[in-house]
Amino acid sequence: MTARDPLAPLAQAYAEVLTALRAMLSTRQDDWIDQAKSPLGSRLHCRLVRQGRLKGSKVARRVLVRRKDLDAFIEAHAVAVGEPPVAVAVGQERAGAHAALQAALQRPSRRKRKP
Repeated sequence: MTARDPLAPLAQAYAEVLTALRAMLSTRQDDWIDQAKSPLGSRLHCRLVRQGRLKGSKVARRVLVRRKDLDAFIEAHAVAVGEPPVAVAVGQERAGAHAALQAALQRPSRRKRKP
């Protein structure tokens, strides 16, 4: 009997194939994600399904969404790094009106005050 097992290389190759298959199966696009495992958080996950903005199904106490639908939603709502959110952009447009209002409020009144 030799010190080295002749089937060791075959067992090693088989283990690598199994590892690759497990990794491939765990990232399938038709997997279902429940609110506990959602990258959006459980409340937002459930609210989006309830509002119909995200397609999902409720099974018992779990709200399930397909991984591909979740990924598509996240990609559709991506914001570039450094790009201000919409609320900031709208606020900048109103900044001029806000400054004019503040200036008008600080001007002295023309109304005569009683002594």
